[in-house]
Amino acid sequence: MAVARFIRDALVLEDGGVLHLCRGAARPWYQDLAVEKAPTHFGPVSYAIRTVDAQTIEATVELPDAPVVLHLRHPQGAPLRSVTVNGRAWNEFDAGKEIIELKGLAGTVTVTARY
Repeated sequence: MAVARFIRDALVLEDGGVLHLCRGAARPWYQDLAVEKAPTHFGPVSYAIRTVDAQTIEATVELPDAPVVLHLRHPQGAPLRSVTVNGRAWNEFDAGKEIIELKGLAGTVTVTARY
């Protein structure tokens, strides 16, 4: 039971009124990762992450009705340089913390992180 809880919290974690995705995921997990209909306090959440190439990670997230923080770490530790959401430049990220804040959005979004 403890192992299942650890993995769940690594992939989907509620912290107050914020939902964190991939907060505890290991870097190699970002090669190809999918979570489908994970139960949360905000309702079910689904997302998929894939490494497109050496400089790009793409995530598709079905946003619940809550602020979401997406933790994207490059598998080889490259620094985050820029982010787009649905093809538009997105400035709500912290490269040092490797997080992207997805607030003020609804539905399914595509996040592209460039390293």
